[in-house]
Order: sequence, then C-alpha cells, then structure tokens
Amino acid sequence: MKKVSLFAAICFCLWFIADLISVIGYTVTYVESNGIEGLLSSLNVIYFVQSVIEMLAVLSGFIFFLTLYRRQK
Repeated sequence: MKKVSLFAAICFCLWFIADLISVIGYTVTYVESNGIEGLLSSLNVIYFVQSVIEMLAVLSGFIFFLTLYRRQK
C-alpha cells in the first residue's frame, strides 16, 4: 500500500506540473497573438480561474497521498 501511495503522489505531482506548463504556454501564445489587453477579457479570466482551481485540487491530491505515504509503516 505504501508503494501505491507514493505512485499516486508522483502522478498527482506530474499532473500539477503538466497543468502549470499548459497554462503558461496558453498565456504566452495568447499574449503573442492578441496582446496583453485581450488577456483580461472575461472568458480568459474564467479560464485562468478554472485552471488555478484545478491546479490547487491536483496539488491537494499530491499532498494527501504524500501524507498517506509518510504515515504508513
């Protein structure tokens, strides 16, 4: 069970990193093509808020499984 918890923590960590990279890539691409003014439109703000909430949820899963891994003997 300890190895499963460690594997789950690693998967959540990789998922978090992938989400972070995709948001950074989207932001850079959007700013290059539309300028910084368009970035603050309502749809983009909703996208960023949703992305941040998703990354926090993934990060909480990582913390949960890492804590579970550390508490197992």
